[in-house]
Amino acid sequence: MNVPSSLGGRLNATIPLARLTVGEEKLTMQPRSFARMFTEFEVPLKEIAAAFPLTGTFMASGVGFELSDSQLAYFWTLGEKGRILAVLQNRGVRVDPVARRAAGALLGQLGFGGSTRSAVGSVP
Repeated sequence: MNVPSSLGGRLNATIPLARLTVGEEKLTMQPRSFARMFTEFEVPLKEIAAAFPLTGTFMASGVGFELSDSQLAYFWTLGEKGRILAVLQNRGVRVDPVARRAAGALLGQLGFGGSTRSAVGSVP
């Protein structure tokens, strides 16, 4: 997962350090037990403007989420992109089939790239 952080910048947990859950009304990305020094990222499904597949290198494979406040969140996964996007679409989230790169994921971790706080999601 790579999400906005309440401390500024971005929080990144690589495969397999995070779990994604899509409920009826919200999406949650949660660090697994051995990475639990951080809290989970939650956003109401109605606040996801679009979900999209990620393209790029091996470690940048996954699903991206454009939030209604223009912030971006990413979930790293190797083989479940299609399944995740189908579940989100079934829950009413707009899915953009055009793959995008994980813009700002690295710069945000290094403290560059401006404000990364989200007004619509609870952030770690």
